[in-house]
Amino acid sequence: MWVDGTPALDESTHALLRKRRRAIADDRTGAAEEAREELRARGISVRDRGEAQQYREV
Repeated sequence: MWVDGTPALDESTHALLRKRRRAIADDRTGAAEEAREELRARGISVRDRGEAQQYREV
């Protein structure tokens, strides 16, 4: 489960996860997908569980 600010991830990855969360909340699917693609390029897979994001390194 993603927790904002956890030391397991660097700040730029947290920023992308925040960006994706805001985009989903604002129903901006294009922006959410863009953030997901950027995360994937960093080796991070993300999915939603309810209102929370789960991530894992791939």
